[in-house]
Amino acid sequence: MVAAAAPTAGQELSVAIVGAGFSGLCMAIQLKRAGIHDFTIFEAADAVGGTWRDNTYPGCACDIPSVLYCFSFEPYPFTRHYSGQPEILRYQQHCVDKYDLAPHIRLSTRVTAAAFNASSGTWTITTAAGDTATARVLVLARGGLAVPSVPSFPGMDTFPGAAFHTARWDHSVDLRGKRVAVVGTRASAIQIVPAIQPHVASLTLFQRTPPWVMPRKARLPGWAAPAEGCSSWYNKMQRRRWFLGIELLLGGALTRNKQGILKRVEKVGLAHLQAQVPDHQLRANLKPSYSVGCKRILASDEYSPALCQPNVEVVTSAVKEVHGIVIIAEDGTEAEVDVIIYATGFDLTATHHGIDITAPAAGAGVAAAAAGSHAQQTLNFADVMGDKPRAFYGLGVAGFPNFFMINGPNTGLGHNSMIYMAECGVNFIVKLLCRMRRQRLKSIQVTAAAQQQYNKELQARLRSSVWLAGGCGSWYVDRDGEGSSVLWPGLCLEYWWRTCVAGPRAGDWAGAKMDKPVPAAPGTSAAAAAAAAAVTADVRRKESWGSERSDKKLL
Repeated sequence: MVAAAAPTAGQELSVAIVGAGFSGLCMAIQLKRAGIHDFTIFEAADAVGGTWRDNTYPGCACDIPSVLYCFSFEPYPFTRHYSGQPEILRYQQHCVDKYDLAPHIRLSTRVTAAAFNASSGTWTITTAAGDTATARVLVLARGGLAVPSVPSFPGMDTFPGAAFHTARWDHSVDLRGKRVAVVGTRASAIQIVPAIQPHVASLTLFQRTPPWVMPRKARLPGWAAPAEGCSSWYNKMQRRRWFLGIELLLGGALTRNKQGILKRVEKVGLAHLQAQVPDHQLRANLKPSYSVGCKRILASDEYSPALCQPNVEVVTSAVKEVHGIVIIAEDGTEAEVDVIIYATGFDLTATHHGIDITAPAAGAGVAAAAAGSHAQQTLNFADVMGDKPRAFYGLGVAGFPNFFMINGPNTGLGHNSMIYMAECGVNFIVKLLCRMRRQRLKSIQVTAAAQQQYNKELQARLRSSVWLAGGCGSWYVDRDGEGSSVLWPGLCLEYWWRTCVAGPRAGDWAGAKMDKPVPAAPGTSAAAAAAAAAVTADVRRKESWGSERSDKKLL
């Protein structure tokens, strides 16, 4: 495992990265490949891995084919078609080791605040331990699966047993012989239910709406397993085949609500349900009443059969309240349980949770107005984001110079790999950093006009997608039901083209030039002049970042 680097008080960096999951590691690797080595990853936990470190529940695995669940520049010989959590975590550690990232990572270092100084063009970063570091650029790479969404039911304080979210699995709780309630049918639920069902005395699943579940094959046959060496033509062919197949068949159908294609996908899901659930009433309870894709499409060969077992009950109603060991559903169903497990997903708008990010309000334009801070001296990032976060390509936010996010607002997908989107975003950020170097910019930020126009067009496109027009309510949709701050409205290929091929457009980004060095005053001693020259040279060295490059081939 990675050893924690010792924090250095007052350290100056070119780039500070918050989060050591897939996005943070990708940012670090691409910085090194671009010749930028003066960076640090701040990780609050004691190990790398992000959501794949945090989620250790039974059956945890990705729901995207493994061949797509890795960096395009670093393929890996996964052993399963949908790799499990331990193998994905091993892949991340493999990347840390291969690209020698350990010296750049500070483990057990939680960032609590970041403040931008307009005069110096730098961010001052403060940790929970009280240490500070200064960086020219701040990159938030925490992802959307960092903060669990835990419901609050009346009477929960009276429940005497263990209750925990899937992302905070309590391994000290022995489920054998216990009466267990699983609340929610998110992606984690369809993995947990078949994993624990054979071992518990009873399992009660509280389901508000059933998911669309498609068939999957967990283990790859020998002829289809990735070849050793990871760079063979066969591995690349497999990646391209899966990517383009999912992208062109399902991606276009979801983003444009093409019911002809979606109905065919529904037939596959219904046939899968028919084959696995013989009981007519249970099958009716598990049949979705909304268009496929409106909620996340899931894949499992074990979920439905597990629900058919005699120790499992499916309650087709939300939880209303809790009285001691009794959970009461809205339809009046009661269940006595010993353990409650929340499979209720994450708060996707809380990527900045726990970090006080501020910048001077002057010139923030739309961002300041959105936060109601015309007369305030500073902008607070949490206020600007609010309940409906908006950004530019999910990467930059008007009013926050030298600040970037990876997989921020409106970069989510309903069909493909988020690692691909992260790579695209990272390439875009590297392009901007190289522009800062070439033009000797002290700071750079997206303009308020560009961000406003971008989001206006993006939300208009989303209105015709299956996510907003498919007849369901989901975490894809904003709380007011008027749009989405989660999803990208097009194909991954479009995002790739905009970020990796077209790149940043000059009119969308505004930069401030570096201050010119002040000439030595007449009569200044030679020693003082030499010291001033050394400072100027050091500033130029820090700004002379690596050569501009971009991975345009992500397949």
